[in-house]
Amino acid sequence: MLAYLARYTHRVAISNSRLVALDVRGVTFRYKDYRRNGQARYRTMTLSADEFIRRFLLHVLPNGFIASATTGCSPARAAKPTSRAPGS
Repeated sequence: MLAYLARYTHRVAISNSRLVALDVRGVTFRYKDYRRNGQARYRTMTLSADEFIRRFLLHVLPNGFIASATTGCSPARAAKPTSRAPGS
């Protein structure tokens, strides 16, 4: 399962290098705790597979939405061609 998830993590919510292990306890991954300083900032967390997948899918955009670095996510709108000439 870890290899399967790793294929879909490129530039999404979690990178391959942050996934540590998958075992009967769940998925173990590294994260950065910004409330701490020094080496204590880098920590690991183990979540059940169900909880890990739930949190991972929170970062998947619905169909028709696009991600933008400035606005978050927004609906993708197709440009509609104008049927009339300007001024008529």
